[in-house]
Amino acid sequence: METPKTAQPPLSNLQRELLGLFAKEVPEKDLIAIKELLGKYFAEKAMDLADDFWDTKGWSNEKADKILDTKLRTPYEDTNL
Repeated sequence: METPKTAQPPLSNLQRELLGLFAKEVPEKDLIAIKELLGKYFAEKAMDLADDFWDTKGWSNEKADKILDTKLRTPYEDTNL
């Protein structure tokens, strides 16, 4: 009995580029460097987004400190009493 085939979405431009790179054998040292490069790129992009959000909201260091000191947990009611 054949398993039903599900439609696969087309590959993104990033996936196609990485597949082209992965088709070639690269030394472990280069692979580690590529992983670090990708990690740094996406970390920097996330920081840029956070900075934009910070600027858009007009936040200050005092506002950040207040958020850090705020308890944001949802209080739970004990229904067993």
